[in-house]
Amino acid sequence: MMHGVQLTVDDIELTLIPTLRAAMTLNNRFGMETILDGVIREKFSIIEAVIHACAVNANPRDIAKATRLALRPYPAPAFTEAILNVVLGLAGATPDLYEDADDTEATKGTKSTTSTEKPNPKRFYAELFEVATGWLGYTPKDALDCTPGQILAAQRGRAKLLNQLFGSGAKDKAQKPYVAKDPKSRDALMTAMFANAVKG
Repeated sequence: MMHGVQLTVDDIELTLIPTLRAAMTLNNRFGMETILDGVIREKFSIIEAVIHACAVNANPRDIAKATRLALRPYPAPAFTEAILNVVLGLAGATPDLYEDADDTEATKGTKSTTSTEKPNPKRFYAELFEVATGWLGYTPKDALDCTPGQILAAQRGRAKLLNQLFGSGAKDKAQKPYVAKDPKSRDALMTAMFANAVKG
């Protein structure tokens, strides 16, 4: 599970955590497709905004300096990869969580997302918040401090627990939100977001 990305630029050390709060902030300000496009195209303002939203206890001046040093005259591949990993975390991508995942009852009967479905990050994040504060019982602050991947993993674990305790009939499909999808479906959503981001 992604807990954070460590960045070291010159004498500045930053820890970036792609929290739900950061994801909502960036999506409301720019839109996730713009964020993805900006990182892919190495746009200074977008990368600085991602770092600023995700940095833990960082001085804004250090963020600006680190971004400036890292991007000029051109960004190191490792730096771009690190920022891209943070953006993937903002979108809920946690591939390491599902290396051994199987098609269990916990993921059956949920809405499937294909690569042709138009991504709706605002809906995605709103429903993640609903899952965290409703289904999982997190406080609003704790929900916003979690990463999307952590919320998805916790939801998956809770669904499995309920199925083990009460059987597949205990699934309350009314409480199964849009985000409760299998990993392949989430990969399709990410693919669509990238496709739209780099289109044209």
